[in-house]
Amino acid sequence: MELILQCECGKQVFATEGMAGLSISCPCGRTLQVPGLTEMRGSAGTAEAAHETSAEALARFQHTLAELTPRSYVTPAIIACNVAVFAVMVLSGVSPLQPTVEDLITWGADFGPKTLNGQWWRLLSSTFIHIGLIHLLCNLWAFLVVGHLVERLVGNVGFLTLYLISGLFGSLASVFFQPFVVSAGASGAIFGVYGALVGIMIRRRDTVPGKALQELRASGTAFVGYNLIYGFFMPQVDVAAHLGGLAAGFFCGLALSQPISRTALALRPARNLRVAAVGSLLLLLAILLLPKEATDLQAELLAFDRIEKRAVETYNAILARTVQGEASEAELASVLERDVLPDWRAATEHFRKLAGVPDGQKPLVPLIVDYLEARQKSWELLADSIRNNDRQKAEQVQAQTALAEQALQRLNNWKPGKAGSPR
Repeated sequence: MELILQCECGKQVFATEGMAGLSISCPCGRTLQVPGLTEMRGSAGTAEAAHETSAEALARFQHTLAELTPRSYVTPAIIACNVAVFAVMVLSGVSPLQPTVEDLITWGADFGPKTLNGQWWRLLSSTFIHIGLIHLLCNLWAFLVVGHLVERLVGNVGFLTLYLISGLFGSLASVFFQPFVVSAGASGAIFGVYGALVGIMIRRRDTVPGKALQELRASGTAFVGYNLIYGFFMPQVDVAAHLGGLAAGFFCGLALSQPISRTALALRPARNLRVAAVGSLLLLLAILLLPKEATDLQAELLAFDRIEKRAVETYNAILARTVQGEASEAELASVLERDVLPDWRAATEHFRKLAGVPDGQKPLVPLIVDYLEARQKSWELLADSIRNNDRQKAEQVQAQTALAEQALQRLNNWKPGKAGSPR
């Protein structure tokens, strides 16, 4: 006759009829008291219990989890949040199958030039943004498969903590290794949930029955393996976020793992607090150490476009008045020096010093600078020729204006990707 004794550490220790009434030791060092012979014979933990079927073991395991974590409400809440965000995006006009890069950035996708320059909230918001319906459904299916189990294993608060930490570290990994790639999706956080399960299994090998493990192994291997292998061959897949989330979730799982017992239940709040505190500290440290040079050239060009429009409109207006005799040439020179050239010179100097531009857009910067310098020189020559009544400089103005137009034409003819693309 055998009896299974459950230790507080989560391990199971077998006792025989000859050990009735004695004390035995668990491998962890704790001492367990074996019941008397009468209790052993009347106990449900007889040889039948010791040799329970896999279905019975699974049922007992699920019953114990339900007692320790009666409701797994965080998993459906996270799913609901992802669906709600996607629905609002679609209702606002975003394509449900192929959202544009501009739409993704507007709604909070992770993008180095935005994130690294102060918009740190994108590290979290990007985990709730998806690049189309298929992307959303695949992620939520993989999450639903394992979410309820891991939530019951570590508790509601612990599960929410590891999910958020995994998602944030996935976003950090993405923006560190691929700062100029627009990244979005919950897969970094979901990889973290699978990583947490691996961490729990390493510390508590006997926690989950074999039948449940077989099902999880099949779905988990399919999700993680497919995404990683596919990602290595498809550069548009954000492998960095996957690996960052997986690693963060794994360490969270190690820290949050606990015996499946009521005694361990009382220690959950302390574990949750430690994981949240350490995770927050590491996140802050990582943010402080991240490189900050990541330039959004498109945003820079939009800002310059406003300067150029204002400068050209001001110049054309005073030039027309001068031609019509409503303003003198001296007034034309004054407007150039006072209202046009200061902002233009500042823009020229700004683009000369511009750093952190993606490789695929770097050839564009010299073209911009050439145009800025040529236009600036033409206006400076015009103002000087008027101020000094210098006919030689006046003759140079037309030639310099032609050079500026040629530089503008080269700039307009530039095609993205000629010198390669970051993806």
